[in-house]
Amino acid sequence: MKLLDRTDQRKKASERLGLPPDSDRQAVRRAFRRLAFGCHPDLFDGDPKMAHRFKLLSEAYRVMIENIDTKIDQNLPPKKSVDAFRGGDLRFRLYLDPEYAAKGGEVSFRFRRQASGPRGAAPESVILRVDVPAGLKNGDQIRLAGQGEPGRQGGLAGDLYVTVSIES
Repeated sequence: MKLLDRTDQRKKASERLGLPPDSDRQAVRRAFRRLAFGCHPDLFDGDPKMAHRFKLLSEAYRVMIENIDTKIDQNLPPKKSVDAFRGGDLRFRLYLDPEYAAKGGEVSFRFRRQASGPRGAAPESVILRVDVPAGLKNGDQIRLAGQGEPGRQGGLAGDLYVTVSIES
Protein backbone atom coordinates (compact mmCIF):
# COMPACT_ATOMS: atom_id res chain seq x y z
CA MET A 1 0.00 0.00 0.00
CA LYS A 2 1.41 3.37 -1.04
CA LEU A 3 1.30 6.14 1.56
CA LEU A 4 0.41 9.56 0.19
CA ASP A 5 2.04 12.75 1.43
CA ARG A 6 -0.17 15.69 2.46
CA THR A 7 -0.04 17.36 -0.96
CA ASP A 8 -1.17 14.17 -2.71
CA GLN A 9 -3.89 13.65 -0.11
CA ARG A 10 -5.22 17.18 -0.64
CA LYS A 11 -5.13 16.79 -4.41
CA LYS A 12 -6.96 13.47 -4.29
CA ALA A 13 -9.50 14.79 -1.77
CA SER A 14 -10.22 17.90 -3.81
CA GLU A 15 -10.71 15.79 -6.95
CA ARG A 16 -13.06 13.46 -5.10
CA LEU A 17 -15.16 16.45 -3.98
CA GLY A 18 -14.86 18.15 -7.38
CA LEU A 19 -13.21 21.26 -5.93
CA PRO A 20 -9.97 23.17 -6.44
CA PRO A 21 -7.38 22.36 -3.73
CA ASP A 22 -7.55 25.88 -2.25
CA SER A 23 -11.34 25.87 -1.64
CA ASP A 24 -12.70 27.53 1.47
CA ARG A 25 -14.54 25.79 4.31
CA GLN A 26 -18.01 26.72 3.04
CA ALA A 27 -17.36 25.37 -0.48
CA VAL A 28 -15.97 22.10 0.94
CA ARG A 29 -18.97 21.72 3.23
CA ARG A 30 -21.47 22.37 0.41
CA ALA A 31 -19.75 19.93 -1.96
CA PHE A 32 -19.53 17.23 0.69
CA ARG A 33 -23.19 17.55 1.67
CA ARG A 34 -24.34 17.51 -1.94
CA LEU A 35 -22.33 14.39 -2.77
CA ALA A 36 -22.84 12.58 0.54
CA PHE A 37 -26.60 12.89 0.32
CA GLY A 38 -26.52 10.75 -2.82
CA CYS A 39 -24.78 7.84 -1.09
CA HIS A 40 -25.56 8.10 2.61
CA PRO A 41 -25.80 4.59 4.15
CA ASP A 42 -29.05 5.43 5.94
CA LEU A 43 -30.71 6.12 2.60
CA PHE A 44 -29.39 2.99 0.85
CA ASP A 45 -30.05 0.28 3.47
CA GLY A 46 -26.56 -1.15 3.81
CA ASP A 47 -25.54 -1.11 0.14
CA PRO A 48 -21.76 -1.79 0.45
CA LYS A 49 -20.88 0.26 -2.66
CA MET A 50 -22.71 3.30 -1.34
CA ALA A 51 -21.23 2.84 2.13
CA HIS A 52 -17.72 2.68 0.62
CA ARG A 53 -18.34 5.79 -1.47
CA PHE A 54 -19.67 7.65 1.59
CA LYS A 55 -16.57 6.62 3.54
CA LEU A 56 -14.30 7.97 0.77
CA LEU A 57 -16.21 11.27 0.66
CA SER A 58 -16.03 11.58 4.44
CA GLU A 59 -12.27 11.03 4.35
CA ALA A 60 -11.91 13.62 1.56
CA TYR A 61 -13.94 16.10 3.61
CA ARG A 62 -11.73 15.48 6.66
CA VAL A 63 -8.54 16.01 4.65
CA MET A 64 -9.81 19.21 3.06
CA ILE A 65 -11.04 20.71 6.35
CA GLU A 66 -7.82 19.71 8.07
CA ASN A 67 -5.93 21.49 5.27
CA ILE A 68 -8.00 24.65 5.76
CA ASP A 69 -7.54 24.54 9.54
CA THR A 70 -3.76 24.16 9.29
CA LYS A 71 -3.03 26.82 6.66
CA ILE A 72 -0.47 29.29 7.99
CA ASP A 73 0.17 32.70 6.50
CA GLN A 74 3.93 33.13 6.65
CA ASN A 75 3.58 36.93 6.77
CA LEU A 76 1.45 37.03 9.92
CA PRO A 77 2.24 35.90 13.44
CA PRO A 78 0.17 32.90 14.54
CA LYS A 79 -3.15 33.84 16.14
CA LYS A 80 -4.39 32.50 19.42
CA SER A 81 -7.80 30.93 19.23
CA VAL A 82 -10.27 33.51 20.50
CA ASP A 83 -12.71 30.87 21.73
CA ALA A 84 -10.02 29.08 23.76
CA PHE A 85 -9.65 32.13 26.01
CA ARG A 86 -13.26 33.36 25.95
CA GLY A 87 -15.07 33.63 29.25
CA GLY A 88 -18.08 31.50 30.06
CA ASP A 89 -21.66 32.57 29.45
CA LEU A 90 -23.89 33.12 32.47
CA ARG A 91 -27.64 32.71 32.86
CA PHE A 92 -29.84 34.78 35.16
CA ARG A 93 -33.60 34.77 35.74
CA LEU A 94 -35.28 38.16 36.12
CA TYR A 95 -38.74 38.20 37.71
CA LEU A 96 -41.04 41.01 36.57
CA ASP A 97 -44.65 41.83 37.34
CA PRO A 98 -46.98 41.78 34.29
CA GLU A 99 -47.45 45.57 34.24
CA TYR A 100 -43.70 46.28 34.22
CA ALA A 101 -43.10 43.66 31.52
CA ALA A 102 -45.76 45.33 29.35
CA LYS A 103 -44.44 48.90 29.86
CA GLY A 104 -40.71 48.21 29.98
CA GLY A 105 -38.17 50.45 31.68
CA GLU A 106 -34.89 50.30 33.53
CA VAL A 107 -34.17 47.47 35.96
CA SER A 108 -31.19 47.05 38.27
CA PHE A 109 -30.20 43.63 39.52
CA ARG A 110 -27.29 42.02 41.33
CA PHE A 111 -25.59 38.77 40.33
CA ARG A 112 -22.33 36.97 41.03
CA ARG A 113 -19.60 36.03 38.61
CA GLN A 114 -15.93 35.07 38.73
CA ALA A 115 -13.48 37.95 38.55
CA SER A 116 -9.96 37.36 37.36
CA GLY A 117 -7.22 39.12 39.23
CA PRO A 118 -3.53 38.75 40.10
CA ARG A 119 -4.34 35.92 42.52
CA GLY A 120 -6.61 33.99 40.17
CA ALA A 121 -10.38 33.84 39.93
CA ALA A 122 -12.53 35.03 42.83
CA PRO A 123 -16.28 35.62 43.03
CA GLU A 124 -17.49 39.19 42.66
CA SER A 125 -20.89 40.76 43.09
CA VAL A 126 -22.02 42.91 40.15
CA ILE A 127 -24.93 45.33 39.86
CA LEU A 128 -26.19 45.93 36.33
CA ARG A 129 -28.77 48.34 35.00
CA VAL A 130 -30.67 47.07 31.99
CA ASP A 131 -33.22 48.76 29.76
CA VAL A 132 -36.06 46.26 29.56
CA PRO A 133 -38.00 46.64 26.28
CA ALA A 134 -41.78 46.95 26.44
CA GLY A 135 -43.93 43.93 25.61
CA LEU A 136 -41.77 41.16 27.08
CA LYS A 137 -43.35 37.74 27.44
CA ASN A 138 -42.62 34.95 29.88
CA GLY A 139 -39.47 33.11 28.74
CA ASP A 140 -38.06 35.93 26.56
CA GLN A 141 -34.29 36.36 26.78
CA ILE A 142 -32.13 39.46 26.84
CA ARG A 143 -28.47 39.00 25.84
CA LEU A 144 -25.94 41.28 27.48
CA ALA A 145 -22.75 40.84 25.45
CA GLY A 146 -19.52 40.84 27.44
CA GLN A 147 -21.20 40.72 30.87
CA GLY A 148 -20.50 37.03 31.60
CA GLU A 149 -17.36 35.44 33.03
CA PRO A 150 -14.14 37.31 32.18
CA GLY A 151 -11.89 35.87 29.48
CA ARG A 152 -8.53 34.25 30.19
CA GLN A 153 -5.24 35.77 29.07
CA GLY A 154 -6.86 38.76 27.40
CA GLY A 155 -9.73 36.81 25.84
CA LEU A 156 -13.23 38.19 25.40
CA ALA A 157 -15.69 38.03 28.27
CA GLY A 158 -18.66 35.70 27.95
CA ASP A 159 -22.25 36.88 27.65
CA LEU A 160 -25.00 37.17 30.25
CA TYR A 161 -28.37 35.76 29.20
CA VAL A 162 -31.28 37.15 31.24
CA THR A 163 -34.46 35.06 31.02
CA VAL A 164 -37.65 36.93 31.89
CA SER A 165 -40.21 35.33 34.20
CA ILE A 166 -43.46 37.19 34.60
CA GLU A 167 -45.01 36.78 38.04
CA SER A 168 -48.76 36.78 38.23
